[in-house]
Amino acid sequence: MDMLGITLVEMRTHSNSEYAKVMSDIFHNVPSRLIANISPNVIYEDMKRVAKRHGTEKYLDALMQHSLKKDFSKVDQPI
Repeated sequence: MDMLGITLVEMRTHSNSEYAKVMSDIFHNVPSRLIANISPNVIYEDMKRVAKRHGTEKYLDALMQHSLKKDFSKVDQPI
C-alpha cells in the first residue's frame, strides 16, 4: 500500500492528467485483490503487465524498491 500512497501524492502534484490515468489503470484493482487474498506476487505481476503496456514498468519497479526499503515497524499503528 506504500506504493499506492506515493502514487496518490504524486497524482495530486502532477499537472499531467495522462499520468493520473496511467497510474489509475495500474493500481485500480489492487485493493479488491488484496481483500480477496490474492497473492501479492500475483498482484504485482499483473501491475507490471499493465505498466509495461503503458511504458512505465521501470517506474513501477522503482516504486517497489522504495517500498521494500521502508521500515514499516516504525509506522504508528491505529488504536
